[in-house]
Amino acid sequence: MAAPVAEPEVEPGPEPEASLPPVPEPAPAAMPDLPPLPSFEPPAEPAVAAAPVLEPMPAPVPAPVTRVQLRQRLVSLAAAREAAETLSQAWRQEVGLSALLYRAADKALSDLDIAQPALKGELEDDALKGYRVASAHTLRGTLENLAAAHESAEGLVVLALEGSDVVVFPGAEVLALSQPSEGQALLSYSGSLAVEQARALLERVSYYLERPILLA
Repeated sequence: MAAPVAEPEVEPGPEPEASLPPVPEPAPAAMPDLPPLPSFEPPAEPAVAAAPVLEPMPAPVPAPVTRVQLRQRLVSLAAAREAAETLSQAWRQEVGLSALLYRAADKALSDLDIAQPALKGELEDDALKGYRVASAHTLRGTLENLAAAHESAEGLVVLALEGSDVVVFPGAEVLALSQPSEGQALLSYSGSLAVEQARALLERVSYYLERPILLA
């Protein structure tokens, strides 16, 4: 009998790995509950007070302009100065141009029928004063009455100035004589007389001053 054939030994292969169950992924750790954050609001801007509405300032009202009528005329004083010097020597008292001016103004007002009395004018601390003078028929009588005049009155203030200034007093009737030079003077009138009357007054007073013999 034939001998039995021996079967080759088969080495056992590696055993198939057993399939493992899938490893579960770790669950995320639960975050602890946090208190809600406080809501942020930007700080409120400080309230700015509204600027007060200013009413427009009323435009300044200009002061009313006082209009003063001023009339002027040059007059020669040569004859009046000579007459004043001669009369001062003859009467042995001072006879100034102010007396001749007053006398000329008084006669001119009468000649022109201007219903204003001539007043003796004086400046007292830049204030104008006018004094009533009693009427007289002669220059010498006028000179005496001028010295005695102390009663204030309303009328044409007759003023003889030493310097060359022209003095104007709004609201007053003034006839003034200034002396810018030795030979001539400036006769001026300011007041309410009509233009023609004011011009006639200056002409008449000048006429008498340049012919002082008519004032005696």
